[in-house]
Amino acid sequence: MTRWTDVSQQKWIIGDCMELLPHIPTGSVDLVISDLPYAVTKNHWDSLIPLGPLWREYKRITKGNAAIILFGQGFFTCELMMSNPDMWRYQLIWEKDRPTGFLNAAHMPLRSHEDICVFYKKTPTYNPQFWEGKPVHGMGTKFRKGGSQTSNYGDYDIANNPTAERAGDTKKYPRSVLRFPKPHPAVHPTQKPLGLIEYLILTYSNEGDMVHDSCMGSGTTMEACKNTNRNFIGFEIDDSWVNRYRKIAAQRKIGDFVSEG
Repeated sequence: MTRWTDVSQQKWIIGDCMELLPHIPTGSVDLVISDLPYAVTKNHWDSLIPLGPLWREYKRITKGNAAIILFGQGFFTCELMMSNPDMWRYQLIWEKDRPTGFLNAAHMPLRSHEDICVFYKKTPTYNPQFWEGKPVHGMGTKFRKGGSQTSNYGDYDIANNPTAERAGDTKKYPRSVLRFPKPHPAVHPTQKPLGLIEYLILTYSNEGDMVHDSCMGSGTTMEACKNTNRNFIGFEIDDSWVNRYRKIAAQRKIGDFVSEG
């Protein structure tokens, strides 16, 4: 396979991401969203991808201000963070409506969340996905007249605080806990909600941007990119998932969105 010179179209490539990533042009990707194997089950597809070589490729293919968003849970989240501490910035939490871990329910809490690790070199595109709430109230005369000080941040001008500028606004800034129901029925055992992936794409990219997913599974990221007018290139090593996805591709009218390299 030769290096792709044009990644402006949507592609779904069957193969090992570590073999295919070198074919993506340098600095061509605006956002990476991937649900890597956590290596916590005995399933044949749940094998750990070597994070060192993966990061070398991610750093090469992404633009300087691209966000790299990786799902994790438990110890795998720690491995992700420590594999690239210089680029790790913060975590989001996906709160599920259907918990797991019932076999151990008598010994430990049910698991009802997964981590979403956000990495980047420079401040990425960030489009806050506001939600409606009660009106924001003003900061008060004392704060509008001058600055303030905290032990954490030192001197600062409260007048430049977004809350002061948005008095009366009912739009609320997004929080770190994201609540989306699990897909039911799911095509893939680790499938993420379409709404959650769309939320991440809308937040960390703009229309026409290139989004990459190294482990596509059912193809949710591809569908989300079509719905949000983003370009896409993704890889999936297990063609059995590709075949299952094609069964529903026609129903979702994204059959023209699938191609193989």
